[in-house]
Amino acid sequence: MEKSRSLAWKWILRVVLGIVTALVGVVGVMFALFSSWESTHVKELETGSRIVTTALGDIEYAVVGTGVPYLMIHGTPGGYDVALAARRAMPTPPVDVMTISVSRPGYLRTPLNSGKTFEQQADLFAALLDKLTIDRAVIVASSGGGYDGLQFALRHPDRCIALVLIAPSVNYEPLPGDSANRFLLGLRDFGIWSAISSSATRNLVAGAMMKDWNRKDSEQVAFFEGVMKSIIPLGRRFEGVHNDQVQRTDPNIDHWPLDRIAVPTLLIHGTADENSDYNGSVYVASKVRGAKLVTFPGGDHFLPITHAREVRDQMRQFVTSRMMEERMLQ
Repeated sequence: MEKSRSLAWKWILRVVLGIVTALVGVVGVMFALFSSWESTHVKELETGSRIVTTALGDIEYAVVGTGVPYLMIHGTPGGYDVALAARRAMPTPPVDVMTISVSRPGYLRTPLNSGKTFEQQADLFAALLDKLTIDRAVIVASSGGGYDGLQFALRHPDRCIALVLIAPSVNYEPLPGDSANRFLLGLRDFGIWSAISSSATRNLVAGAMMKDWNRKDSEQVAFFEGVMKSIIPLGRRFEGVHNDQVQRTDPNIDHWPLDRIAVPTLLIHGTADENSDYNGSVYVASKVRGAKLVTFPGGDHFLPITHAREVRDQMRQFVTSRMMEERMLQ
C-alpha cells in the first residue's frame, strides 16, 4: 500500500512538473515573439514621425493627408500614433483633412523639458504650427489632452478654427504619482501585446473594457488594436504619464477663466465615463460662450472607438458649419 501511494505521488509530481515545464516553455516562446514584435514596433514608431526644433523645444509629430488642418492632442497614455490609428481604421480615410498628430512632452520622442505644464504644452503646439507655416487649425483634444485643448483655446484663440474636446479630462484631480519600475512597465507591455495577439483574447479583453464592443465592426477592431499598441512601449511614455498626474493636482485648474474662450467649441462625452468625469464637460459647456455639448447616454470612455462614426460625423458637421458661418461674415 505504501509503495503504491509513493508511486502515485511520484506520478502526480511528474505530471505537475510536466505542466509547469510546458507553461514555462509557452511563456518563453511568447516572450520571444513579443520581443521581436516590440523591436519592430519601436522602429516603425521612429520612422513614422519627425522631430522638429521649435522656438520652445523639440516636438515629435506626423502629418498625414491634405486639407483642413486638424491638430490632434492625445490623452494619457498615448503618443502621435493614437490619431494615426484612428485615421487608418476608417473604412475610407478623409480626402479633405490634414491630420497633424503630436506626441505631448514626455511621450515617445518629445522631451519633457519642451513643456511640463499644460500652458507650456499649448504654447509648444502653437510653435509647431509656426514651423509648419499653418496659421489656424481645428484643435482636437481627447481624454487627458483636454487640459491642453482648453489652454490652447485660452492662449492662442487666433490659431483655432474650432476646439473639439472628446471625452476630455478637465478637472483638478489629486492623483498620486505612479511608482512602477521599468520591469513592471515591461510586463504591462507584454500583457497588452498578449491581449491583442489573437482575435480570441482581443475580443475577450475588449468586451470586458467596453460596453458597446462589436467584434464584427472592422473599424472598431482596427482602432482598438491601434489604441492598445499606442500604449507600448509604456517605458517611453511613462514620463508623460507621470507628468500628467502631477499637473492635474494643480487646484487652479478648476478656476481657469473658461468664459474667456471665444472660439467655437464642441464637447462630446458619454454619461457613464469612468475615466474622465462627464460633469466636467457639462461645466465647461456652461462656461464657454456658445459651446455645444453632445451627450451619449450610457457612453463610456471608449466612445471614440465604439461610436467612431457618430463622433466623427458630429465633429465634421460642427467644423463645417462654423467654417461656413465664418465665410459668411467675411
